[in-house]
Amino acid sequence: MNGKFFKQWTKISQIKEPLLRAALATLDLSAEFGRTFATNLPEYFTTEKEGGGGRVSLSLLCAVVRSNATKMEEGNPSFAAKNLVSYEATRDVRIPTICFATSDYALKYFPSLPIDFNCNFEKLVVGDRVRWAEKRWVVVENNTSSGELHLAPAERVLVDVPRSFFKRLEKKALSRNLLQR
Repeated sequence: MNGKFFKQWTKISQIKEPLLRAALATLDLSAEFGRTFATNLPEYFTTEKEGGGGRVSLSLLCAVVRSNATKMEEGNPSFAAKNLVSYEATRDVRIPTICFATSDYALKYFPSLPIDFNCNFEKLVVGDRVRWAEKRWVVVENNTSSGELHLAPAERVLVDVPRSFFKRLEKKALSRNLLQR
């Protein structure tokens, strides 16, 4: 039980149950508790480092989104760049996410934002770092119109794009929406 364990991000990303996916994605493998889990769940953990198992840069995710938006023939790259889950960037590079509902409509599909989530979710943009359940997370999508807040484990996402980039995208998307009305 003293061996070093690594997460199999591909397998963890495929778990359908969101809370289990989040728990395994943020499990501390340096702690005895985490190693016990890893020993008993070999389909999600390994002693061999998985290729591409490190952190994925936010700039790479933005590039994947632009490519996916083009393939999907979506005409608004500003909207796509701030919706990394909707445009399947996190799926394409095996980043497990958890989504919380921030509106009554989204409650039909996702669990409610936890009471102990101590951030003003409306002000969060892609790349913001938050703490919840004693873990570090990165916002990968905050779709306030559909009421969805998507988070990814901070150990899997490297934030290499300034917050101001996504704030500018927000302003562009808002002005574009106002012009279309």
